[in-house]
Amino acid sequence: MAMPDFPKATLLLGFDPRTALAVARSLHRRKIPVIVGLISDWETPLRSRAIREYIALPGMDRSSEEFLSVLVGVLDEHDVDTIIPLNDRALMLLAPHHEALSARLRLACPTPKQIASVLNKDTTATIAAELGIPVPVSIKCESWADLEDLGGTLKFPLIAKSRDKAEGFCSSQIADPRLHRFDDFVTMRATLESEGGCNHGMLLQEYCPGDDVGLAVLMHAGEALTLFQYRARRTFPVDGGVCVLACTEQVDTRLADCAVRLLRALSWEGVAQLDFRHDPVTGHFALLEINGRFWGSAAVAVAAGFDFPSYAWQLAHGQIPETPRTYKIGLLVRWLEGDIRRLLELRRFRRQNGSFPVSLAREGLRLLAGFRPGVRDMFWSWSDPLPAFDTIANLSRYWLVTRWNRLGAKMRLRPVINSVRDGLEP
Repeated sequence: MAMPDFPKATLLLGFDPRTALAVARSLHRRKIPVIVGLISDWETPLRSRAIREYIALPGMDRSSEEFLSVLVGVLDEHDVDTIIPLNDRALMLLAPHHEALSARLRLACPTPKQIASVLNKDTTATIAAELGIPVPVSIKCESWADLEDLGGTLKFPLIAKSRDKAEGFCSSQIADPRLHRFDDFVTMRATLESEGGCNHGMLLQEYCPGDDVGLAVLMHAGEALTLFQYRARRTFPVDGGVCVLACTEQVDTRLADCAVRLLRALSWEGVAQLDFRHDPVTGHFALLEINGRFWGSAAVAVAAGFDFPSYAWQLAHGQIPETPRTYKIGLLVRWLEGDIRRLLELRRFRRQNGSFPVSLAREGLRLLAGFRPGVRDMFWSWSDPLPAFDTIANLSRYWLVTRWNRLGAKMRLRPVINSVRDGLEP
């Protein structure tokens, strides 16, 4: 169905560059004005021809009433008729006001009950298990005492992560909770202690061998209008995290069946993305979590021919999108910045552990191979190059500041080192 000639503006709430640019560029190609609401201090705007304006909104450190008051003023001033949340913080901010906002505009957003279900990993796992969907064996760990009690019974390797996504958003110290793989108790205890993990509740999860596989679904009236699947070839952090190199593949019918049954049980409408762990050798798989909004690698689907942002916008406006039957299989799409950060992390691991089994030379060649023809980028666009230039500038400034601080620390320590050396001389 055709879109209106002069659509009103859409507000993207929350700013992760990869996700926001994929959605904004998709809507911009259809002449839909896009503004972005920043809801965290660390969200750094990037110039883009697809984004009309950035507006700072009260985040989770402010009252819910203040957020709604400022948001309503922005909606009126910029003639916004659609809100699309782009991260879990945005979902949490919108949940208390879902009914009030739905009465005045279109929310491409799950209901508060659905948001609570997907943000809490315990709830997700319970619903999935009741439907017969494989999930990793998980153990709750609420405190250091719990961790010590479990020490002798845990089976390694295992994965440790935040038990509830919402908990990580109440403290700036763990605003972006990391996922860790641990092979022994001593290392796990030391790492979690340095990050304050058990102070906020952790989920210790069975390690499932294989690859991270993402399955994106567009649901409407209990049916899947579109399914899309990709496999993570490389991730950052290395032990599990965001996808930095993805390869599109045929939808696995077993994964699709699990995804659709679970989303039906949640009465889902619109976009969702499910993370699976899948072993291509044995065929075994397990559901890890549900993202109830656009995911970080949404650009992969767009590059392959499935324009999820456009489809979601049409559904929010009461239209049934005409979706292609197929997409490009075997397409490689990578996030260059993440790939570079991954290599730097491997280099740091190698310095800290001389027996680290990864060849940095081989990993460097793999990074360079990403520049070959046919490999697409999640971030770069010839028609919209400014975000990439801004990212390079920001990374360069960060590197220079870091090097300067390290140099300053060394210079401050130099007199101390000299005096100690002088005292040791006969």
